[in-house]
Amino acid sequence: MLAETTISMIRASISGNPDDVVEASSAMRAARLEIARKHVDAHLTSPGLTPDSLGKVLGLSERRVRNLFEHLGGAQNFIRARRLNACRKAILEGGGRSISEIAEAFGFSSSAHFSRVFKAQFGWSPSEVREMTSRILQQSTHESWLKAGDTPRSK
Repeated sequence: MLAETTISMIRASISGNPDDVVEASSAMRAARLEIARKHVDAHLTSPGLTPDSLGKVLGLSERRVRNLFEHLGGAQNFIRARRLNACRKAILEGGGRSISEIAEAFGFSSSAHFSRVFKAQFGWSPSEVREMTSRILQQSTHESWLKAGDTPRSK
């Protein structure tokens, strides 16, 4: 991706063609968003992960960060959405951690706030997701047990 972006930038600076400039701008935007995604995903549990810290990583001013993430609802919403996805994954995987432990690990200090934003994002509360996952796992275990023919036989 970086090589393609560089080529687009060189082409735009040499040709002076407005279409090449637009293409280079789009490629640079995509590259910055990919760098941002990787950085955010690598630092989801860091309390220092903020739009300002993201701007420093990207080498962008506050205004440019705002413009870059505008179509995604802003940098803060982008970070929160990535954190919520990580929380959902952790809830689905189980592992014995409580929902509040998972929320706290990903930077949500209030369980009530976490539940509200989680439900707004996914349409289900964290506990509903955990309950559905548990039911599905029990059901699939039961079904596999029945299919395996391990049913008790009457004598």
